[in-house]
Amino acid sequence: MKLYIDFDGIIIDTWPSVLKEYYKKYSNCEVEEYKLRELFKDLNWDLILNNSRINYTNIKVLKKFNNYEIAILTKINSLSEGKAKEKFLKNMNIDIKLKTVDIDEKKSEIVDAVGNILIDDDIKNLIEWKEKGGCAILYSKNKDGKDSDGIINKEFPIIYELEYEYIMLV
Repeated sequence: MKLYIDFDGIIIDTWPSVLKEYYKKYSNCEVEEYKLRELFKDLNWDLILNNSRINYTNIKVLKKFNNYEIAILTKINSLSEGKAKEKFLKNMNIDIKLKTVDIDEKKSEIVDAVGNILIDDDIKNLIEWKEKGGCAILYSKNKDGKDSDGIINKEFPIIYELEYEYIMLV
């Protein structure tokens, strides 16, 4: 059994920094997906990661997993985003493999979900993971049982922080 942990929203909260850049560039309140995708290609991901809130509690737990059979599984919009995330993990002394997934692909298309665990803050990712035979756990940072898009969880076990002992029991 392998454990996969999502990056954005669990290790570091990149969305406030990304949205700040979006509003600076487009200066409208409604986020349009095609504009967001264009922005993602041009973003300086080192800067985004440097200006985002790091979840140091989860970083501390991840360090306990160094050299275990886990990976960080993250969607990316560009190669520069993937490289910046690898650099961030290295700078945090996290020795866990980073597996990247193109934004238009499903995580279960890149790695085998069958019998494996995914911790993610996006219910859409958890649904497709479960459909492919995996165990899915929702990470809810706001401790309200909702995912990162505000969707109410009705199906998955929930955690609010990464907990080494709990994860090792799953």
